[in-house]
Amino acid sequence: ADLIVDVGHIPHNAEERLKRALPFPGRYYRDELHHNYFTYGVAYLQHEYFDEARAAFEQSIERSHSNPAAYYNLGLICLNKGQFSEARTSLKKAVELDPANADAWNNLGVVVGQEGDYDQAQLDFQRALDRQPTHVLALQNMVKLLRYQGKPKKALDLLLNAIHIDPRQAELHRGLGMLYVEDKNLEAARVEFEKAVALEPANTEMINGLGVVLMQMGNSDRAMRLFEQCARLAPNFDRPYLNMAVLYLSSGNANKAHNVLS
Repeated sequence: ADLIVDVGHIPHNAEERLKRALPFPGRYYRDELHHNYFTYGVAYLQHEYFDEARAAFEQSIERSHSNPAAYYNLGLICLNKGQFSEARTSLKKAVELDPANADAWNNLGVVVGQEGDYDQAQLDFQRALDRQPTHVLALQNMVKLLRYQGKPKKALDLLLNAIHIDPRQAELHRGLGMLYVEDKNLEAARVEFEKAVALEPANTEMINGLGVVLMQMGNSDRAMRLFEQCARLAPNFDRPYLNMAVLYLSSGNANKAHNVLS
């Protein structure tokens, strides 16, 4: 019965729709009412409905070509799907509309890097760092690129400068520690991993990394304690178990290695 009544009151034009929609009479001064597709897109993105999010951001862009965040999110979805050409188009529009967006510059660098244009990728990563000198992802990407280009000194200086600006970012110390590990400077690596763990004492990746450095330095007892701590904090994190097995095997305890892997 309610449905039949409602059918009889279906609005037939914009004026009737507006009258039905608003809670009181009066003159409406804004543009035509419509869904906020950008908000829909953000909600879909947060819940990992990527196709629905993409459609919503595309609808948002259709209504307004001046929202940099819509282009950025659309570019991010395309990047994660490996659709680099579409990602590059959207991210270029995002930085054109909002040149201060360090995240957009970093992701644009990732896209052009995936396409093989390393010089442009380096420029884009640098633009991200010009706007946010301690942008962790841009730093990580720039460090990888510089080392790939055979410029380890520049990579090291980049991280040292970022740590000088913000010594409280554990991820920066971890990144510097990884560089020292690659250069076989284990004592310097240990110092950086110790700093990272002190800043984020529950971060199992950093605890495990410190354990690996200590294991390579021959401090097996402390390394084992750190791996055991990782296993307690994150039982589903596999690497500490693998590292414990290596230590057990190296000490002749094959049964314990088998048990921990099991």
